[in-house]
Amino acid sequence: MQEFDGFRETFNSIGDIATIDDQACFIRNARAILKWGNITLCLKDWGRMTPSQLHAQICDIKVRLDPACADTEDLRQFKYMGSGYSKIYSALIPGLPIYDSRVACALACLVRLYRQDAGLHRMPPLLDLGMPKGRGNVGGRCTMPAIRYGQKARYAKANLQFAWLMQGLTADPGDFSNLPESRRADAVQSALFMLGYERLASDAVVKHR
Repeated sequence: MQEFDGFRETFNSIGDIATIDDQACFIRNARAILKWGNITLCLKDWGRMTPSQLHAQICDIKVRLDPACADTEDLRQFKYMGSGYSKIYSALIPGLPIYDSRVACALACLVRLYRQDAGLHRMPPLLDLGMPKGRGNVGGRCTMPAIRYGQKARYAKANLQFAWLMQGLTADPGDFSNLPESRRADAVQSALFMLGYERLASDAVVKHR
């Protein structure tokens, strides 16, 4: 996450995308994030835009995916979305976590255990975010409905809903309370990345209270 902080700082230092140099720096930083996340994505569309067009596009994305003020009804025809874009947007937008297949797989396991503990036979709609395709769900071990390729608005909505869920998780941080408040979301997210490697057993969550 220290490396990811560097990506955030670079985006902040660029500010408005007003010149070709700004655009080149912005795309170079975005590609560094993709490399960090082991994602293959060329960002050709962003390279073909003028600086002002890219600036307008990024401003629109930041408004639509800002957890503080976003509306899931305003995500129709959302164009640039996927696990790679989620990582870029997380560095761009305060409070927006990464939502990729590994995070989604960990979440699916935790939701399954929550349903088991609560005796719920159906998935609560607000926890049914969907499973992006990717390496995190090898063998189909996670049971959320898939977010298919091309369902960009649905993916954007899931990412936004996950941001709100993370706010709830970090409001009651448990063992993460020893961290500064500004780092708790990153810590929970990192934990989900690691949990997402395996399907959690039915007795994986132990309640102490």
